[in-house]
Amino acid sequence: MNDLIIKNAVLKNEFDEFCPSDISVNGGKIARISRKIDENAESVFDAGGAFLSAGFIDCHFHGAGGFDFCDGDFDALYEIAKLKLKEGVTGILPATLSLPFETLKKSFECAKKYEEANFSSMPRLLGIHLEGPFVNPKMAGAQNPEFLKPCDIDFVKNLNDVFKIKKISYAPELDFDCNFLKEISNMGIFPSSAHSSAGFGVFSNARKFGLKGITHFANRQSQITSRDIGSTGAGLLFDDIWIEIIADKKHLSEDMLKLVFAKKNFEKIILITDSMRASWLKDGVSTLGGLKVAVKNGKARLCDGGALAGSVLKMNDAVKNFAKITGGHVLKIAECASKNVAESLNLSGVGRIKENFWADFALLDENARILAVFAGGKLCFKA
Repeated sequence: MNDLIIKNAVLKNEFDEFCPSDISVNGGKIARISRKIDENAESVFDAGGAFLSAGFIDCHFHGAGGFDFCDGDFDALYEIAKLKLKEGVTGILPATLSLPFETLKKSFECAKKYEEANFSSMPRLLGIHLEGPFVNPKMAGAQNPEFLKPCDIDFVKNLNDVFKIKKISYAPELDFDCNFLKEISNMGIFPSSAHSSAGFGVFSNARKFGLKGITHFANRQSQITSRDIGSTGAGLLFDDIWIEIIADKKHLSEDMLKLVFAKKNFEKIILITDSMRASWLKDGVSTLGGLKVAVKNGKARLCDGGALAGSVLKMNDAVKNFAKITGGHVLKIAECASKNVAESLNLSGVGRIKENFWADFALLDENARILAVFAGGKLCFKA
């Protein structure tokens, strides 16, 4: 007998066809996908013709609901994860901020505690995204300049001993000989350019030694000019470079989002939220890495200087916005928040609706509104 059968869902297949399908689940994993499954199950869920996506994976967020991952508090991490679930997120890689080692270590210890709790109806914690402190002070943005430092592989290794780092966002120009890049690549960590003034030449050289991505594309990155297309141009030019997109229509204009969709290899586009603790809250004053942030009309800016400071974006809204602006089908665009993320980080068993993969699903309507979420085949949210 099956643990669960989801009936009457619409899935996207590998040929970009949208097919009515049933899915059976056993032991938390997908057992079978078919047009119709007439078998017994302990539980049957009727999707009612709604769209079924693999659960989203947010590989770059800081907080939500008044909490931040860098608070170093287990209950805070748990509350953030609960809110992420309502966005259709079933896999999380919380991102750090530029802070002292001991502060970051506490956050990593909370991540380890979360993983060891082995929650059955919560997002999977798939690793940590180390954003900073190895960034260019001139491009710091909302990274606290007080705690920036040169690239330090021992700093990374000591944190990685506490809990696995899957992605590091850093400024390549601080690692001109690329030794730091080579070392983190050998550790199986995804290297991404962030808060960087590196021109096209520096970026291209780092790419030769394993640089794979651009963090929050076109934000706090060198821009396109007539004589140097910078890392922003590199992200569009190189088909093998993954780019993170904050599709809140504030970090990138609608025209830029259209340009990315038109010119970038679709499989290398990753939707992120970069959400801060003010996400899921009303407008007002908040904090990010010890810096004061004012949120007004859904836009978060530093009180001192006015730089954009993360976002209050929800992942399903990112899917909705990108789909509406580009005309892409919501299930196709959802792959930028699931399949593409998993493939960029070599995550196994997640990010796709495929037999023997984890039964992590987000049920959506045509506007990417979350109707239900399943983690490991367990219904953990229903609108």
